[in-house]
Formats: sequence, structure tokens, C-alpha cells
Amino acid sequence: IFPDINNSFKGKIYKLNGSSWKQMPGSDASRISAGGSQVWMVNTAGKIYKYNGSGWTQTAGSAGRDIAVSNEGKVFLTNTAGKIYQLTGRRWTQLDGSDGNVVAANNGKLVLINKKGRMYFGAY
Repeated sequence: IFPDINNSFKGKIYKLNGSSWKQMPGSDASRISAGGSQVWMVNTAGKIYKYNGSGWTQTAGSAGRDIAVSNEGKVFLTNTAGKIYQLTGRRWTQLDGSDGNVVAANNGKLVLINKKGRMYFGAY
């Protein structure tokens, strides 16, 4: 799944279906992450959405910058202020650290790249 960040398809979202790309509903995605049978998106306005099988459901939170879903289904977010969050139930719980820009998670490990390009590792 990828967002069309180059605007060549005007913000449409696509999923690889066999050997071809299929357009998904929705648009305006800036970051998308999939894992643990879930797909999450942050749009260009910083709003956070979860794919429900036929469309996108907006969830709590705003000012999202990047989102990551681990293979275990844990969801992490960095916001425009650089704070780092983990979704706990239906609430975002702030984690230690700041200046987060890009986040990735898998196999119990959280990777954060800050605004200066430094990489940090942690466990979840």
C-alpha cells in the first residue's frame, strides 16, 4: 500500500493486487503503515485513520506526522511537535523521547529517526 506523494495520481491510495495496483478508497494520505492485519494512515492535515475493509474510519488524535504498525498490530505515531505515542485501547499514550520524525516498529523493536536524522532504538 502506498500514498501517491508525487501527486501524479492526485493523492489516491493504491494496494498491490497480484501483479497490478488497485486503487483503494480515500485520498490525501501522507503516511501509511500496514501490519498485524491492520492498515493505518495519516493524511496531509495530520488526521489519523484506520482502514475498515471498505473505507477509512477517523480515529482519535490529530497533528500526526508518521505512523507505524508492527506485525503484532501495535500502532505508534509521531506528531508534528515530535512527540511519540503508542495506541493503547482507543487512546494515545505518550512515550519517552521527543523530536520524532519517522517511526517504525516490528518484532518488539521501535525505531525512531529524529529531525536531525539520528536513529534511536527501543523495545516495546
